[in-house]
Amino acid sequence: MTPAPFTAKNMSVNARTFLYACAFWTVAADEELKKLEQAWLVEQFGQEGSTKSLDEFVALESDEFFDAFDRSAAALTEDEKAQIFPKLEKWLLSCATADGNEALSERAVIDKLNSRLSIDAFLRRLATPASRQDAGRVRDRGNSPAKSGGEEVLMIEGHEGEINSICVSADGRWLASASDDCTVRSWDLDGGKEVRAMKGHPGGVTSIVATPDFSRVISADRGGMLIAWDTQSGAAVWKQQQKRQGGVTDMDISSDGNVIAVSSDVGTISLRSVSTGEQVAIFGEKKNGCIHCVAFCPGNGALVTGGDDRLVRLWTVDGRGERRLAGHDDGVMGVCASHDGRSVASCSRDNTVRLWDLSSGSELRKLTGHTFSVLSVTFSGDDRLVASASWDHAVKIWSNGTGKLVSNIESVGSRFSTVVFHPDGRRIVAAGSDKAIHVVKLAGG
Repeated sequence: MTPAPFTAKNMSVNARTFLYACAFWTVAADEELKKLEQAWLVEQFGQEGSTKSLDEFVALESDEFFDAFDRSAAALTEDEKAQIFPKLEKWLLSCATADGNEALSERAVIDKLNSRLSIDAFLRRLATPASRQDAGRVRDRGNSPAKSGGEEVLMIEGHEGEINSICVSADGRWLASASDDCTVRSWDLDGGKEVRAMKGHPGGVTSIVATPDFSRVISADRGGMLIAWDTQSGAAVWKQQQKRQGGVTDMDISSDGNVIAVSSDVGTISLRSVSTGEQVAIFGEKKNGCIHCVAFCPGNGALVTGGDDRLVRLWTVDGRGERRLAGHDDGVMGVCASHDGRSVASCSRDNTVRLWDLSSGSELRKLTGHTFSVLSVTFSGDDRLVASASWDHAVKIWSNGTGKLVSNIESVGSRFSTVVFHPDGRRIVAAGSDKAIHVVKLAGG
């Protein structure tokens, strides 16, 4: 069901498919969008399509569409681009600003595709000739990250969809990953061998966390299903379906391994027991929009979140106390607290990473250099370094103390969605759109 590359001849057919995807990932509440849904299903699947529901097409993930556009942009002549891109822009913006649907903002169409890119950034990407998109990237080992900022020591393959989240055991021996292919997988980090694939999610898995001893991993998907897995047997320990709280965008686990914090696309944060999955608290307001990320602050149990309202918010665990850190110019996609509990890092669709003082709430540094949305940020174990992952095909390593860029790791084939430091501090583990997990030894590591 992946759309073919766009050409001048098949533009109208594929545009309808893309417009359907926009409708699917947005609210699809008014009658015109419902008619579009019905017409598309019938067109694609005949009359039997009229009996299907949107829920049966969750597998239509954004990466398929972006890949189709990328292939097209590389193949089109400049004349074809001049003919096609204005039409595409018109369709996108008309869908994004549909009358009578306040949920559709200028950037919501692409955000709802997979909470990844703004329309402006997406159009800039399409309008950039392939030669300029790849400028400065080292084509080394196929899709592997370039060695300019480190050496790839392991590439793990096995997932069949984009990888959204990864976590590494405290001893550095094991890795768990969550993917749009609806699976959770565990891996031996010594050689990259798959230990087991855990299946049970009905839709793409957005987030995964592990207990300190790695005996259990908890995963969550876009439909709001949470599952705890026994890492030894691969069996599901418990399943919980969020009610009236939307899909899960992110999770974090407390340092004692007893509680998980869960953020949602409807503006709420919930706390759940790791042992049972039962909800113990919920706070937040739907008017604030999607909360993309959540993290515990070591030492005090407080929470930090980021979302569509461009704010980094600090919460007490009961949700009563709240502080707002303003500075980002677009939605906040990732947050992380330092291990010493003194600072917070955030990343955004405004292409920046920002460091904040946790006690005062003041912005310490603004880290610039990424050219597209930054989706993940993390501290090294000793808090000396900060890593950020972006859809500009780069993972950047920064000095926490000075804000200076230490390493720049680029990939020809992958838009990075997630990054973590290996416990040894000398390696990073990153993954994204190419469905592979990349372990990179940092320069000087």
